[in-house]
Amino acid sequence: MFASSSRLAAALVVGSCVAVLAPIPATAATLGKSCSKIDSQSTSGTTQVVCQNTAAPGKRPKLRWTAVPAATTPTAAAPATTVAATTAPAPKRKLTVYSGRTYGIEDVYKRFTKETGIELDVVSGSDPANRTRMAQEGSRTPADVYLTVDIASLVRAADDGLLSPVSSTTLTSAIPSEFRDAKNRWFGLTRRARVIYVNTKNVAKADIPTRYEDLASSKWAGRLCSRPSSHVYTQSFAANVIAAYGDKAVGILNGIAKNTTSENFIDSDTRIIETISAGGCDAGIANTYYYFRPGLKRDNVSLIFPNQADNDRGVHVNVSGAGVVAASDDKATAQRFIEWLATDGNADFANGNAEYPVNPKTVVRDDVKPFTTFRADQGRIDDYSKMQATALIVLTDAGWK
Repeated sequence: MFASSSRLAAALVVGSCVAVLAPIPATAATLGKSCSKIDSQSTSGTTQVVCQNTAAPGKRPKLRWTAVPAATTPTAAAPATTVAATTAPAPKRKLTVYSGRTYGIEDVYKRFTKETGIELDVVSGSDPANRTRMAQEGSRTPADVYLTVDIASLVRAADDGLLSPVSSTTLTSAIPSEFRDAKNRWFGLTRRARVIYVNTKNVAKADIPTRYEDLASSKWAGRLCSRPSSHVYTQSFAANVIAAYGDKAVGILNGIAKNTTSENFIDSDTRIIETISAGGCDAGIANTYYYFRPGLKRDNVSLIFPNQADNDRGVHVNVSGAGVVAASDDKATAQRFIEWLATDGNADFANGNAEYPVNPKTVVRDDVKPFTTFRADQGRIDDYSKMQATALIVLTDAGWK
C-alpha cells in the first residue's frame, strides 16, 4: 500500500528527532517482540536488547527486539610498574578497530603496522552491530577506532556519545569541511557514488535514464533490480531522496519498488550488475566501485551518473570514515591511525576499493580517473545522515522488499 503524505510527515518528525530521543523504557521491550525504531536500546528483564531488522536478505523488513551479546569482561591486568609521577604513560603498540569495512583493506592495515610498529586488532561487523557493541561495553570497550562504510553510522555514533572530538590540524587540512563533523568527532576518508547501471543492449539510447526519478516511470515496470530495504545503502539512498524531495519522495520510492519484481530484490551490488549484464533486468542502482571489481561480468553494462544537469541536484554520494572511540584508553594513537588513513595511507585505502578519496591531494587510480567528473549531491549529506529511521518507514510503506 502506498504511503500518504501525512504518513511521511509523521515519519519525518521521527527521523529528525531520532538522535535526541530518550531510550525506550525497559517495560516496553520484550525479547522477540516487534519494535518500531531501528537501533533503539532497552532492557528485557536482565537482558540488554536492541531493535534490529531480523528479516532474511531480500525480504520485507521485520523489526524485532534482539539480545545484544554480553560485553567481554577485560582480563585482569598485571600489576603496573611504579613510575615517576611526571612520566607520561607509554602509548599502546596495539589498537583495536571496530570496522564495518571488510573489503580492500587488509593490505592497508599491514602497511600501517609495518611503517609504525603499531599492531591492529580488527573486529569486523556491520556498522550498527559495532556501534551497539561499543554502547553495551561502555567504559570497558577495547575499541579505539570506529571505522564505517556509511555516513549515517558515523553521525549516529557521534550523537550517541560514542566518539571523542579530536584536535588535529592534519585532519582538518586533509579533509574538506563537508566531509567531517563540525565538532571533529568523525572524519570522512573516501566517497562512493550510488549510480544507475543499464543494459545498453536492451535499452535504447533514447530511453537511457538520466535521473533516479526516471526509474519510477511505468515504462520500467518489471525491468529493475534493487537492493533490499534491509541494507544500509538502500536506506541512505532513500534518506537522500527524502531530504531532496520531501513528500514527493514517496512517489519516487513507490515507483522504483513497484518496477522491481520480487526475485530482483538482490542483496548484492555485484550480483545486481551481473544480473543486468545477463539480461535478468534492464537497469538498477549500485555503488560505483563495484564496476571495477576483478572478474565482474559487465558485458553490455553502462554506468550512468544521474541528475547531472546544471539545475539538478547531482548524484547521491555516501562516505566511509572513522572516529576515535570516546572510551579508548589511547586516543592519541587512535588519532594517529586516522590521520595516517587520511594522508599517507589514503591512496591505498581509497584505491584498494576503487573509491574516491576525500583528501583532494590523493591521486585516484588510473582506471577510476575517467569516472571522476560528476556533480555530487554532497550538500545534503548532513541532512540525510540523520534520516535512516524515516527512510525505513517509507521504504516499508512503499512495498520495498
